[in-house]
Amino acid sequence: MPYRSLQITAVEPHTPLTVVGLTELRLSVPEAGKRRLPLPVAVWHKDVGKRVLKPIAKGDDVLVYGQLVRRFYRSGAGARSLTEVVAAGIKKLEPVEPPD
Repeated sequence: MPYRSLQITAVEPHTPLTVVGLTELRLSVPEAGKRRLPLPVAVWHKDVGKRVLKPIAKGDDVLVYGQLVRRFYRSGAGARSLTEVVAAGIKKLEPVEPPD
């Protein structure tokens, strides 16, 4: 199966009052005629490096590698789960010019 680029749909750095050293990204795989489903990505600055995230913005294509994790927790609404990627690395992909 060929690789597909992921596109940034949101970048949400946490403030020091919540979690220090964590940036959450929302990614999606654009497919013509299909609804985009977001995939949360947790990027810990100690693992990836904060400077790697500086040039990344909404709409950029990126390559993310890491571990897919499913977390379970309880809240006032009952038991819930969250599936996310804990990034070990992330790289901004440069646009490729189509051949003439």
